[in-house]
Amino acid sequence: MEEETTNVVANHRIYADIFKKKKRVWKRMSRHVVASRSLQGCLDHNYASTHKTKMYAQVRYKNKKYYCHVVAAMIRSKRPPEIGEEASHLCGRPTCIEPKHLTFESGPVNKSRRCCHLYLGKHPRYICPHEPQCIVARAEGGNNNNNK
Repeated sequence: MEEETTNVVANHRIYADIFKKKKRVWKRMSRHVVASRSLQGCLDHNYASTHKTKMYAQVRYKNKKYYCHVVAAMIRSKRPPEIGEEASHLCGRPTCIEPKHLTFESGPVNKSRRCCHLYLGKHPRYICPHEPQCIVARAEGGNNNNNK
């Protein structure tokens, strides 16, 4: 458990170090972006995915590797991830690096978004409980039960 905590803190520091240079890294990443044919307007990377995740791509900048979706989330959030936060895909597509489709949130909230991407549009009574809403929910007419 202590090793896992140390790893999380180390990853947080790596992204905190690159935060000021995120636009340079984004410029490098944007050379490898293709527009998706999805209705959500995703931007997909065409990098080779990592062996470990088989979904997420990494970009190398100054001899360090960074996950593309985390850099894109930093562009949107204008901050590095805090300890315990993950870059969450609002659209549900792991290959998407569109900054508007990414946000930082806790691991359990990030994982709970899978239900929206599985059930919205298929089960008429399922309502997206997240804020910000999943992109699928917005496409379905914004059926959120948190009317504020």
